[in-house]
Amino acid sequence: MGIPEWSTNTKVKCGEEVYSATAGEYFVLNLPDGNSVIRMMFDMTPGIMDFTGKYVDLPDSDYHIRRRCDGLNGPCGRSSMVPGPMSTVRRGALLYARSKRIGSAEEEMFSGKTVYGQGYQCKAEVRWHERMLNCCEFTFEKGQESFSYLMCDFASAANRELEDARYFTVFV
Repeated sequence: MGIPEWSTNTKVKCGEEVYSATAGEYFVLNLPDGNSVIRMMFDMTPGIMDFTGKYVDLPDSDYHIRRRCDGLNGPCGRSSMVPGPMSTVRRGALLYARSKRIGSAEEEMFSGKTVYGQGYQCKAEVRWHERMLNCCEFTFEKGQESFSYLMCDFASAANRELEDARYFTVFV
């Protein structure tokens, strides 16, 4: 199994044995006879991941735009969904998202405000939410500045058929 390069403290448990796995490498485990239960414990330290590629807006003819349609108004365009280089947040093996499903406002989600490249640190506190199995309040801090977003796992952010292209975002 591949271990994510950001998961610097991954443990694999098989039976009573606990193994350390190296971040960014494959972990191979020979299973003993009769034992097939494997548990993975990822590094649960939250992290900000800055996109390191070159950001370019997509031309109107690009096929990717067809994946960003809202059904009512046609294509949204990448620049209206992601106005420039932004970051994502992960905790353990999960990518997190802001979503209308947990009360995030469209204006806040797509304001263009970002932590990208600005030296923020983040911490997470697990929060109960009636509509989610995995929800955290992420607090972003830099010096005296601090703000928080309630975020859920990406898979749950829009786990249904939608006509609203701006229902959720993974970007901060």
